[in-house]
Amino acid sequence: MAVETQHVLAPKMPASAVEMNSQAGGPAWLSTELDAMLTFASLHLSSRNYAKAREFAERAVAQAELQEDGDSRAHAQINLGMADIGLGHVALGKQEAGAAWPRSNASGATPSC
Repeated sequence: MAVETQHVLAPKMPASAVEMNSQAGGPAWLSTELDAMLTFASLHLSSRNYAKAREFAERAVAQAELQEDGDSRAHAQINLGMADIGLGHVALGKQEAGAAWPRSNASGATPSC
């Protein structure tokens, strides 16, 4: 629902309102939400709470796909792979994280996790 609302409201909002009010339904709000999910996934990974890290990483992957943000999707997928490795699913985690690497390198990005 939030995504549909964003698509309806963003074109009608003055640019200054979207920039100033992150809850106004514009792209900045979705970007902030994605950044938060990436941060929470990374924080949970660093505290070895792999199940929660996986939840946030899955949500971040989905949000990055909606926004067509390849760099953030690669970051989220690496977090997802690391969480799966932590949960004992080593082969799956390596596959997930490894699949994200070429995507992040294609844009010149360096994974930060």
